[in-house]
Amino acid sequence: MNTVVTDIHCHVIPGVDDGAGNLKESMRMMEQAAAEGIRAVVATPHFNEQMDRTALEQYIRGWDQLHTLMQKKKISITLYPGNEIFYSENALRSLARGEAMGMNDTRYVLVEFAPYTDYRYMRMAIQQMQYEGYWPILAHMERYRCLEREERVQDMLSLGTCLQVNTGSVTGEMGWKVSRRLLRYIRKGWIHFLGTDAHGSEERTPRMADCLRYIEKKAGTECRVLISESNPEKMLRGEDIRGDYTD
Repeated sequence: MNTVVTDIHCHVIPGVDDGAGNLKESMRMMEQAAAEGIRAVVATPHFNEQMDRTALEQYIRGWDQLHTLMQKKKISITLYPGNEIFYSENALRSLARGEAMGMNDTRYVLVEFAPYTDYRYMRMAIQQMQYEGYWPILAHMERYRCLEREERVQDMLSLGTCLQVNTGSVTGEMGWKVSRRLLRYIRKGWIHFLGTDAHGSEERTPRMADCLRYIEKKAGTECRVLISESNPEKMLRGEDIRGDYTD
C-alpha cells in the first residue's frame, strides 16, 4: 500500500473553534493543502473541559458539510476525524464518554498543554492517559518551555509519548535555534509526526512542501517519509509505533 503525505494537525472544520470560520474558508484551506502535496488530513479542532456533546454535534455537522463538498469538487484529500484536546481530568472523562475523539477512532490522542506547563504536571498527565489506555501524541512539542532540556524529551519518549512538531517551526518560524533542535530530533528518529496546525486560508495556512524539502535536504528521504507518510498511516490504522528512544 502506497503511503501519502499526511497532516495530522489541522483546524479545518468550519465554525467549531478558532480555525476555519466557515465552509468557504475550509474549502480554500483544503485546496491549499492539496497544492502543498498533502493527500490526507486529520481534522483536529480544539476540545477542552468547558465543552460537551454539543461540540461533537457541531463537529459532525461541519465534517459532513466539508466532506460532501470536497467530494463534489473532487479535492484529492482524504479527511480523518480527531481532536486536539487540552489536557484536564474532565477532558479525559469527555473522551471516555465519546464527546471528544481520538485520532481516527484509535487509541492515539492528540493532546496539548499550556506553553509554560510544569514538567512534573505534564509527565503525570501523560502517565494518566497511558493508564487509561490512550496513546498520547504531544501536539507541537517545540512550544513547551519545560521540554527545552533534551533529557526531558527522552523521558517523554521513554513513557511512550509520540511527538508532533509544526511544519513552520521546522523551517524557522520560531527561530533557527528551535529549527536546528527539531532537525536534530528528526535525525535521531524522535519526532513521529508533522502537522501544519493550520487555522485559516490567509494566516496560519496549511504549509507542508517547504518543510518536506528542508527535511529531505538536511535529514534525508528516509526521515522525511517516516514522519510525513509512514508513521501517520500506521497511526491512522491504530498500529503501535511507540518504542524505546533512550539510547
